Amino acid sequence: MNPRIRALFKIAETQDGYFTTSQAKKVGVSAMYLYHAVKRENFQHPLRGVYRFTLYPHTQNEELTKYFVWSGGKGVFCGPTASQLHGLTDALPAKIHMAYDGVSPDDLLELYPPLPAEDAMWLGPIRVQTRASLGYA
Repeated sequence: MNPRIRALFKIAETQDGYFTTSQAKKVGVSAMYLYHAVKRENFQHPLRGVYRFTLYPHTQNEELTKYFVWSGGKGVFCGPTASQLHGLTDALPAKIHMAYDGVSPDDLLELYPPLPAEDAMWLGPIRVQTRASLGYA
């Protein structure tokens, strides 16, 4: 495997197979290479600026990881999405709820104002609103 692709894969391994255009550029992978790799189906391109290794194994929360990577690691899944991730409800929200200061890339992601750092925790490769800040002990 090409050393630059290997370096990119090391990044993507920590993000359910996803990476950003910026992360690719940092390890020397050009936008033109990404374009051709998508055409060859080596990478998927689910959101603007976000790619995924096609053969990377699927994970339970990879759809959320896609948006977390899109947010540059700054978004925090909140509200009904966080409740579902903590196992506080069985209901699947119609939209994904994320606290992030930006503009949603699609209709599936609903954005809210950012949360204080103490109201967020890591859950695997993503950040989620804490149970306490959701109102649960």
